[in-house]
Amino acid sequence: MEPISLNEYLSADNIWTKRLLGIESFGQVRNCEQIEREYNQDFYGKIAAQFRNCSSINEILQYASLQYANSNTYISFQDEIFRVSSIMANQLKATILKSKLEQYCSDYICELGCGYGINLTLLDGNVYGGEYCNNAVKLAQQLGMEVYPFNYYNMEDYGIIKESSTVFTCHSIEQIPDARCVIEGLSKCRDKIRCVVNFEPTVIHQRKNFLGLIRNRYIELNDYNRNLIELLQKNKDIEILEYNTDVFGINPLNPFNIIAWQFKS
Repeated sequence: MEPISLNEYLSADNIWTKRLLGIESFGQVRNCEQIEREYNQDFYGKIAAQFRNCSSINEILQYASLQYANSNTYISFQDEIFRVSSIMANQLKATILKSKLEQYCSDYICELGCGYGINLTLLDGNVYGGEYCNNAVKLAQQLGMEVYPFNYYNMEDYGIIKESSTVFTCHSIEQIPDARCVIEGLSKCRDKIRCVVNFEPTVIHQRKNFLGLIRNRYIELNDYNRNLIELLQKNKDIEILEYNTDVFGINPLNPFNIIAWQFKS
């Protein structure tokens, strides 16, 4: 793991340097149509086509490992940036998720926005999930995983949550610019939820240093989530158990925060 400077990371080779400076125009509208194109049709669609008859997630993981075996990437811990192998980057992320969820486990663990269930494979016990992208849901079910269709904006979909569940999300609420629908949907199932753990990037208005301001700008340009932490902190029915910022980023411009919380009884 090789430490590098912010200047080296945001060199002319980084496609985001000119975008962040406004030299190249870039902007997204983060809505269901964008998710359909970017994730369901492109990302998950390609994986589903590649593994149409696959029944083992290990085959997919092995394929991903081979794809990235000789590639390097950048990660961040808080404000420090490192160059590592892509395999190590994913291993570090998996270790953080697994160790943190072990602290907050319940009878069931549910991941909302779980894709085809790769994070669920890290966990022991009764795990299940919900996912918006149809191709990912089909692939997860093909692999024998308990994954249901789920849309953050549809209040009825939160009914998939089982009694005595720890609910977690990882880089999925980031796709929801305004998280009020998420808080509302979870509140409808509050009696079933023991705890919620969010591994999510979001705008943090308290960021004052240069890297922090760039991270906020990156989120704004991608139309990622603006207000998850703010909504949780202002909600009188919610108790925040843990809040750590910019914990880890496979993309140093978009690290996740860890927010563990529960509804007050």
